[in-house]
Amino acid sequence: MKSDYISDIGLASNTSNQKLVATIKDIQPTLEYFPYKSASLYTDKLWKLFDKEISDNSARGTAFEFLIAFTLLRENISTFYYQVAFNNIAWAEYDILVFTEEIGPIVLSCKTSLRERWKQAEFEAQLMKRDFPMSRSFLITMDPKESSVANKIKNGPKSGLEKVMRANQPAFDRIIEEIKGYKVISAPIGVFSKSTLIKLA
Repeated sequence: MKSDYISDIGLASNTSNQKLVATIKDIQPTLEYFPYKSASLYTDKLWKLFDKEISDNSARGTAFEFLIAFTLLRENISTFYYQVAFNNIAWAEYDILVFTEEIGPIVLSCKTSLRERWKQAEFEAQLMKRDFPMSRSFLITMDPKESSVANKIKNGPKSGLEKVMRANQPAFDRIIEEIKGYKVISAPIGVFSKSTLIKLA
């Protein structure tokens, strides 16, 4: 019997994304279903399975966000926040946000493909830096063209993004280890205008 782990951890209510959630639970019936060695190997394996079953672009984007959230939980990074908007930061919604005692927010912007979407992530990272100067923002993708975007950011005006990387590469493992080096805390009360709390059930 499949568990309702996706709802239990906070990623989906019983009425939202029902078709996608059912597909993901067919692939991964429980959070611990697949052996886990590293973040990059886990995301590589699951994304290949998702890629075969999920064709709608919007659903693929949500599935990728779920996958990154699953990865954090498999690494025992809990709690964190999903689809976050701040009271004091207009025009921005952050895919996944880990709040830390030492530097405040760590943002993971999740994009299955980059095209021009990296500019949105860069803009949102700049807004975050304005209010949280020590914050760190990373653009996570499965797009094999991530190196060209990384070069554009590196050679362009000062960016709020720390790094662009593919989730199935060792760079993602290093970011996970960096996050685990901080003390993860709950965000201050009232800082968000919108958020979904994600934690191990």
